[in-house]
Amino acid sequence: MATDFNPTMIVVSSAGIFCSFCQLQLTTKGAAKLHIERKHLIPRFLIECSMCPKVFRNKMNFVDHVGKYHGKRGERNLLKNYGIMVPNELFS
Repeated sequence: MATDFNPTMIVVSSAGIFCSFCQLQLTTKGAAKLHIERKHLIPRFLIECSMCPKVFRNKMNFVDHVGKYHGKRGERNLLKNYGIMVPNELFS
């Protein structure tokens, strides 16, 4: 699995825009890039929740978790206040 995004990971054809990993069709190149980064690339850092033992691959999932399970929805600086960035052991 790759760690960094590369534009060749997006397939553009007359049929549409597709993820080269899973062939999911997406509406824009931006959506395809986001999909690939969130679903297929190995993150260099993980985010640990400081309030429970959960670990997340990306900021969006962490922020959703803190809002839903710890009642911090809408609060500013969630990552700074409640997240702990840790290196992914796959890069050790």
